[in-house]
Amino acid sequence: MFTAKLESGQIINLWKTKRGNLKKMRQNVSFYCPECNGKVILKMGEKKIMHFAHERERGCQANAEAESSYHLEGKLQLYYYLKRMGLNPELEPYFSFIKQRGDIGVVINNQYYVIEYQCSPINTDLLRKRTSGYLSRQIVPIWILGFKNMKKVTRGMLRLSTFSSQFIVNYHEQYILPSYCSIQQKFYFYHSFFPLTVNQTYCICTTKSLKELTDFPSIQKYNPMLPLDQWKHGIRKQKMYHIHYQTNINNQFLKEIYLHKLHPHFLPPYIGIPLPSTILFETPSLFWQTFVIIDSFLGENKGKIISFQKILDYFYRRIDNQHIKLRKLLLETDEKSWKHAVLDYLQTLVKINIVQEIKPNFFLFKGEIKTDFHYQNQHLWEDEFYKKYAKVLLARKINEGGIG
Repeated sequence: MFTAKLESGQIINLWKTKRGNLKKMRQNVSFYCPECNGKVILKMGEKKIMHFAHERERGCQANAEAESSYHLEGKLQLYYYLKRMGLNPELEPYFSFIKQRGDIGVVINNQYYVIEYQCSPINTDLLRKRTSGYLSRQIVPIWILGFKNMKKVTRGMLRLSTFSSQFIVNYHEQYILPSYCSIQQKFYFYHSFFPLTVNQTYCICTTKSLKELTDFPSIQKYNPMLPLDQWKHGIRKQKMYHIHYQTNINNQFLKEIYLHKLHPHFLPPYIGIPLPSTILFETPSLFWQTFVIIDSFLGENKGKIISFQKILDYFYRRIDNQHIKLRKLLLETDEKSWKHAVLDYLQTLVKINIVQEIKPNFFLFKGEIKTDFHYQNQHLWEDEFYKKYAKVLLARKINEGGIG
């Protein structure tokens, strides 16, 4: 960290104090952490950027993440970037009322923001506590993930860990994961998420150097983009192979569909379709959309008109039984978000004539469930489906429609 306090309570900022004065102070005074009051050491080596470090291990939130050069330098780069933008940022502001220290504080258009540059995995509960602490004081946190945490699988496919996915934010009806690399001095904005499995998602990455980013914290609006052929083959592979791996979630899913005389290889192509709002679920699209169909439109509900509220009741039950898991995002606290995702799926089914909306928020299933179990016919059905409805599948917006 770059700030510490003296015994008098005076705050010392390394970047506002001359190096010579700091050397003299290091010999004559003690420095303390503003957050836990524990002793800190002023490190002025040549290899690592000048900083304060805790004298010994303490239960201090400020010490929860050992600050690497990658983190320290990134924090300074963002600080000076904001100064160049004509703003008046504060390095490592300490908020005594919630006993938290941020990386950078700044006021933009009369709103106070705190920027947190998170470079190492830390406890999820601590992240949530810090976020709720800021929000309780009307401080808007901007979490920026260290780029070194991002793991690409193939071109257009990202491995998204539970830790990394927390930093996804809904910004002007688009889900974005902002990350920053202090080595390249460049932002990486991940967007257009279409998760295929629990931890693998198709997405687009747009890069901007600090020099190119001219309006902070505004982020460009992106249209959701996805090569449908990639998605179609990914879902087909999931149905044919991945679903047979011996896991609890796979076993539970197979048990459910077999009870309804369905086969994983021959599930209709309107189950497992790509939607931008699917990022709200850890459970893959193929699974939760199957549950919507079998719970709401098959079995005792076959041929019946069903209300949206009843569909949500079934969905709630799946969540309670842990058949469907929601993705926990730091700044997504509104339960309506996942309800919109379910409505988004239903409205897509209406647009492709699988479901009819008899009256607002009342639905009747009209889709076909084939039981001939012929691979060639199944693949033709899938190919025709994605070709016919390509424009519909790519024209969805987050939170489109209303919750009745």
